[in-house]
This record gives sequence, C-alpha cells and structure tokens, in this order.
Amino acid sequence: MVDTRLLVAQSLTEALKEQYGDIVFKTMIHRCTDVSKAQCMPMSVVEYAPHSTAGSDYLDFAQELIDTYEDK
Repeated sequence: MVDTRLLVAQSLTEALKEQYGDIVFKTMIHRCTDVSKAQCMPMSVVEYAPHSTAGSDYLDFAQELIDTYEDK
C-alpha cells in the first residue's frame, strides 16, 4: 500500500519504474483505514468496503493482472 502524499513514496515509485520499467504494475493500492477495519472483522477489504479507495484499487489491480497475463 502506498500513501502518494508522501515524498518518500513518490520517490520510491519513480525509482521502481526507472529500475524495472514495464514490469511494474500501473495500479497502486492506496492506504485506507478500511483495510485495517476489514482485517479486524476478518474480511478482505473488497468484501468489507468494495467502494473504498483500497477496495477499488484491489479490484483495479486484479483487472490489470488479468489483462496483462490473459493472452500469455
């Protein structure tokens, strides 16, 4: 998970993209309090809060993963 407001997170993201190029996924999972709440339930964030920032990010990442490797 990433907090894109932090300079260190922005720097690390750029460094990863420079180092690894196209193999870095475009979708970022943003920090969200719903993740911690879901862990306490115990549930996935997608089950607990599917429309939260992190819930949407995980669904977007799953779709990116499928799109990337579906034809390989």
